[in-house]
This record gives sequence, C-alpha cells and structure tokens, in this order.
Amino acid sequence: MKFLALCAVHNRRDKTIRAVEAVHAGMPSNCSLQMCVVDDGSTDGTASALGERFQEVQVLRGDGSLYWGGAMRKGWDDWCKLQGDFDYLLVFNDDIELDLEAFREFVLSQTVRSRQYRESAVAFVGAFRQPNSVRVSYGGLRLSNRWNPLSFEKVQPTGALEQCDSLNMNLAFISRPALVLTDFLDPIFIHRKGDLDFGLRLQAEGGAVYQSATFIGACPRNVQASTGSRRGLLARLRHARSPKVDPPGTLRHYLERHGGWHWPVLWLAKYIKSAVLPA
Repeated sequence: MKFLALCAVHNRRDKTIRAVEAVHAGMPSNCSLQMCVVDDGSTDGTASALGERFQEVQVLRGDGSLYWGGAMRKGWDDWCKLQGDFDYLLVFNDDIELDLEAFREFVLSQTVRSRQYRESAVAFVGAFRQPNSVRVSYGGLRLSNRWNPLSFEKVQPTGALEQCDSLNMNLAFISRPALVLTDFLDPIFIHRKGDLDFGLRLQAEGGAVYQSATFIGACPRNVQASTGSRRGLLARLRHARSPKVDPPGTLRHYLERHGGWHWPVLWLAKYIKSAVLPA
C-alpha cells in the first residue's frame, strides 16, 4: 500500500517534528510513505528543522497568507498530484499525539486487511480524545440537524467502524477513488470548514466516511475561534468574519452547497449568534 502524507504547519516547530516522527514510526512496515509538509511562513525555523531532520520529507513554503486550507490545497496541487499512482492520501495536523500501536492497527485493519475498501471512494478518520480524558475532541461527525449543515455532533468510538456524515481532518486517510470524486479540498475554504465540506461532498457523490473503532491518540480542542467572546459586540462580529473563522463569502458558499433553499437564514443566524451569543 502506498501512502502520500500531507500536513500544513505554522510556527509549531517542536510539535511538527514530533508529529512527523510519530506518523513515520506508526506506519506499518508493509506500507510505503512519502510526505509533504507545507510551512506557511513560519518564523521559528520549522522548515529548516524539517529539512535537517527528515531529508526524505518534501517541504513547501508559503508566505503566511495560506492558512490551513490554502496550505493543504497547495500541497495537493504542487506535490501530491505529481507523485503518480498511490492508494491513500494521509492528512494530519501537527498537534496530534499518536498512540503508535492504535494508529498502526487502524491503518492495517482498514487498508491491508480490508480489501473491499481499496477500490471504494472512502475516507477513514481517526478518533482523538482530549488529553488525559476519554472525551472525544476530533474525528468523525454526524449531522445533528438535517436542516442545518453547521450542526454536527462528535462520534464516540464504539469498538467498530462507525459511518459518519463528515470529518475533522486531524488525521484521516482518503482513498484515491474518493479524491477522483472530490478533487480534495475546495480552494474557497481559507482555513475552516474545508474538511466538513469535503466529507459532505464525498457522501453526496456516493462515497463514505468511517471513523476508527478506537481512539488513535490525543489532540486538544482548538479554542482560538472562540476568543472573541471576551470582546464587545462589534468586535465579536468582526472576529466571526475573519479569515480564520467564517468569512462571509466562504460561509455563503458552504451553506448554499449544503444548506438547501433556506441557506440565507442560516447565514444570517450564524453571524447574529456569533455577535450576541458567542461560543
């Protein structure tokens, strides 16, 4: 099995090094791995540290304006598409802490041992817990309100694969047929919602998203998006519309695609809620 791995990073050198090491260490010996890391304008020496430590890792550089979505799309367009045939694209974040044996078993059980998935349009997402907890932090997602594509609930691991509606791409591997259907992330998503959109589009095209049977590691929830709650009403609204949260055009695109005829109501309600009742 041939994996291409892709990660976007910014100014988290030590975490990046640990995550890259862990993905390499956890990959089963009968799987091949090539990796690309997109460093979006780090000033802490991340790119040079990667180059010194992992000569086999391709490092692409951005100018700091790509954010997560743009950096991942750059890696896909400028490196992954040039690598020829592969079985799975492995995407991961640099703030994950992998349980190596659980990660290895996850890869083995869903690829090498499960031949039925090899020709399928499918994404497998790893379930992560909060550090020192059994609470889910990231992983598979199910719509809790079919009328609102902004309303998801986390999926608790059950000991068996669980089909989901979408996913957080903290760590997931995506089959080549799935990428033929979706062409990976939509370039309109600057930072957030690109992974949510991907999962919903994959299902709409006849593909499927599955979450791992067990936790494969720990990853703390990112609370940056909710820091606007300490500001005044107008400041909170500006924060909600910022590139790292929900730019109006990007949110409109997402809701038009997945929200049905009533998307304008959802669009307006999102900003009202962010301003008046921030998360």
